[in-house]
Amino acid sequence: MDAVNALNLSKEKEEGGFRLSEFSLRVPEGGVCGLLGPKNAGKSTVIRLLAGLEKPDEGMCSVFGVSPWENRREAHRLCGVYVDTARMYGYLTGMQNLLFFGAACGMEHPVAEKRATVLLKELDIWQARNICLREYTPGMARRLSLARALIHRPRLLLLDEPAYGLDPVSSQEIKELVQTICADDGIAAVLSTQDLEYAQTFCKSLCILENGCQKASGSFRDLCTRFEKRNRACIRLAEGSVVPQGFVRGEDGLFYRDLQQEDEMPKLLHLLVACGAQVYEARIVRPSLQDVYASCINADVFVERENGNEISSGNQQTSV
Repeated sequence: MDAVNALNLSKEKEEGGFRLSEFSLRVPEGGVCGLLGPKNAGKSTVIRLLAGLEKPDEGMCSVFGVSPWENRREAHRLCGVYVDTARMYGYLTGMQNLLFFGAACGMEHPVAEKRATVLLKELDIWQARNICLREYTPGMARRLSLARALIHRPRLLLLDEPAYGLDPVSSQEIKELVQTICADDGIAAVLSTQDLEYAQTFCKSLCILENGCQKASGSFRDLCTRFEKRNRACIRLAEGSVVPQGFVRGEDGLFYRDLQQEDEMPKLLHLLVACGAQVYEARIVRPSLQDVYASCINADVFVERENGNEISSGNQQTSV
C-alpha cells in the first residue's frame, strides 16, 4: 500500500488564485519524497493538506489508504507531523511535552515515558528533559519537535523545513537525524526543503513546484534525463591549446564534453594523448540537483498525465 496517494489537490487563496493547483503525488511505503521550490511555491500547503491540517478545495489524497480530513484521528496515528505552526507548550518541560502528546495519541503513560526516554537520548536532549521548553535553544526545540512527531511510532513523517533558521551545525545534525531515523525504522517521509544537496542525498523521489504548480517530478535520474543533464568529461590542457574536437571551452578555461557512458572517458583520454594533446588534469563532472532545479525553474515545463503516467511538455506554463 502506498504511504501517500494524492490526486489533483488544489487549494485556493482567499484573495483569488491558487496556493496549490492540481497537485498529484505517489510515495510508496518506505519511500522519501522531497518537495522543492522557491518561497510560496506550495510546498508547505502540500504538507498541511497531507497532514489534514487543511482541507483541499478540489482533489483527494490518502495516507496508507486513510483520508486525512475524513478520518483525522487515524491519519494522525499514522503520521508524524513537523510544521512551524505545530507549537508545543513553553511552560512544560521537554519530558512533559512528550508525555502530553503521547497521551493525545492514545499511548499509555508507561509506554509513552519509555518511548520519550529513548527519543530524548537519541536526539541528544536527555540532559534537558526536566527544563521548560521556553528555555531551550532553537536547535534543542527543533529536536524536541522531531521527538514529538516520532513519539507514537508513525509510519509516515511529514516535515516542513525541519532545519530552517538553525545555525549550520544544528541544521546538519537535524538533517542527519531525520535521515538516520527514516533509514533505521523504514519510515516513509515527505520533506519540504530548500537544501538541494540534502534532498539529492536523502530523497528517493523529488517534486519541483513553482507558484503552486507542479513543474516536474521523478527520481533524480529521471529528472536528469528530462532536462538533458549528463556526465561530462572535463579536462585541463596546456596553456594556448586549441579546443579539441567535440569539446567546448568553459568560462573557467577548462574543456567540456558530454558523455553518454562513463566508460567513454578512458578511450577519450587515450585519443587526446594520441593526438598530441597535453592533458594536465581530467575528471568526470556529474550533474547535481542544483543543475536540474535551475533548468526546471527557468524552463516552461509542466507535468501532464496520460493514463496515470507523467510526461513532460514545454512551450507554455500550465498548472497541473
